[in-house]
Amino acid sequence: MATIAPAASSLLAQATALWPNRNRASDGTLGDPAHAARASDHNPDSRGIVHAADLTHDPANGCDNNANAEQVKNDPRVKYVIWNRRIWNPSISRTWRPYTGSNPHDHHMHVSVLSGPLENDTRPWFNEGEDAMTADDRAYVDAHDLRLLIDIKKLEARLTERMKFKSRKTREQLAALTAEIADLEAQVNA
Repeated sequence: MATIAPAASSLLAQATALWPNRNRASDGTLGDPAHAARASDHNPDSRGIVHAADLTHDPANGCDNNANAEQVKNDPRVKYVIWNRRIWNPSISRTWRPYTGSNPHDHHMHVSVLSGPLENDTRPWFNEGEDAMTADDRAYVDAHDLRLLIDIKKLEARLTERMKFKSRKTREQLAALTAEIADLEAQVNA
């Protein structure tokens, strides 16, 4: 039996609490048979947990996914967001990119949450008229971004190290990368 990640179910519950008259026609968590036929966060993972929620766009009743997508995209729980023919996937790019899937997601916003401890995080998704991220959220995202940058630099250093011929310039670049990695790791551990 499938369980909905608390972070995903809280997105819908909090939207309903904020906009009680909103349309829920395109809301959803657990995937239908069409979702089951392909990889989707609407399908239960190996632990039986669903990591996605769809939120119906209903600006007439306060649930404007143009604003909501901008607000939730930087939340540390977010794996990716699809809304109105665009996708926000911070593991690939920190900008909106075109989404060309068969469903343009123009009637609902899709939010996939990360697996792990954050799947249980039910803090507010929406802050009416306020910055959606708290100082703790920003610190987490900054630290997460630094860790990603460190991983990228380490990969670059490994690739440079594997080069058969290392010119003086290549050795200097490798030394600079090593120093930069050490500096970044010091910032994360500070």
